[in-house]
Amino acid sequence: MSPQHNDEDLDTTNNQQKTTRFQRFAAVPLDQLFKKFRAGVIYFFVGGMMIYMANVSLEPSIKQELVMLGGLLLGGLGFILAITAQFRMVLARIYFFFNKQDD
Repeated sequence: MSPQHNDEDLDTTNNQQKTTRFQRFAAVPLDQLFKKFRAGVIYFFVGGMMIYMANVSLEPSIKQELVMLGGLLLGGLGFILAITAQFRMVLARIYFFFNKQDD
């Protein structure tokens, strides 16, 4: 005889796993997330300045296009880093708000 699984037990196990994953995702210290956000903003700004400076100071050429491509990649990486850190900061604040311990 094989043991029978109850659907409610499986749902409870799945919900516990999702909650645990979310807790690990959201329970990152805010100072660590802010450092990632700040790094993303800096990368984004430097990428934007690279694009601007290449457009203003370099003659139209392959070199200008490559510098602009580098700035675009750096700026895009910075944007993705900043927006994901901001998203996690919001989730962490919501998580800490609803799960704070009453002393």
